[in-house]
Amino acid sequence: MKWLFLLVLLLIVGCSKEPYLIGISTWGPLATYSESVEGFKEGLALEGFNEGEHVNFIVESAEFDIEKQIHIIEKFINADVDMIYSITAQGTLITKATTPETPVVFNAMFPVELGLVDSMDYSGNNVVGVIGYVPPQRQARYFNQLFPSMKSMAFLRHADEPNSKFQQNDFSFFFEPNGINVIDVEISEEQDIQKKLAPIAGDVDVIYVSCDNKLKLFEKNIVEVSSSLKKPVITCINTLARKNGVLFVGTNYRPLGRLTAQKAAQILRGAKPTNLKTEIPENDYIIVNLDAASRAGITVPQSLLDIADEVINEVQQQ
Repeated sequence: MKWLFLLVLLLIVGCSKEPYLIGISTWGPLATYSESVEGFKEGLALEGFNEGEHVNFIVESAEFDIEKQIHIIEKFINADVDMIYSITAQGTLITKATTPETPVVFNAMFPVELGLVDSMDYSGNNVVGVIGYVPPQRQARYFNQLFPSMKSMAFLRHADEPNSKFQQNDFSFFFEPNGINVIDVEISEEQDIQKKLAPIAGDVDVIYVSCDNKLKLFEKNIVEVSSSLKKPVITCINTLARKNGVLFVGTNYRPLGRLTAQKAAQILRGAKPTNLKTEIPENDYIIVNLDAASRAGITVPQSLLDIADEVINEVQQQ
């Protein structure tokens, strides 16, 4: 009987999948992605999956390159990862196409429209996650406080980001019936920013910089152009808001990663991605840049300052 007990014990140990191996693809090398990764690791630890003990990670960045993303996912598959964490819609589209069986959790926008999941209520495939996007009807609450007389906005987006057109359509569908014209400004390269915005500057009240990964690479130019045109910037890129955007309305990337980790923990415990819901975080993250507002001649109401998660006011701090 003793040898039978030892055999069963060895089989149990041998069948244990811990430590699990998770491949993380960040699509780009940006700071916001690293916040999501750290939040994801923190969230797994809170669920009882500690790094180095219960789970290990392979972290890669495709640097916005489709071929590199394909190679990264193939590397994960060859390493026999138990799961992939993919950040951004474009990166997740490539991930899903490259590995239709490995469980994938994501942070992305418009997953239903892009075909990542069948619906918000159930995935229908090997992919499930969390949406890092605040719908325009929620953003409007804050816009109205800061720009109560706004009649038009330039919607800046990159042609190579598949979710940016969905964002623009979403904004037009909501804001235009409410009397705010949304002018689509599609760019392909950095010099297009000045070329496309300058001719319409007199017709818009604000420049809205979309939640667009490639636009994050053009932050310096966006700051220069918006300043030269004397147009305030609203954005869902937090680093841009901290530099020259008057207002950021979006999600906090670290909690976004933690929420995604809850999905990952369910899967590691045996749940199937196909049966899980894709979620939208309920809490908005607000950044108000008083320095940028002052330069644009805008008075920020106290009601907005009271609910802001961050207030940038370097002049006062000096």
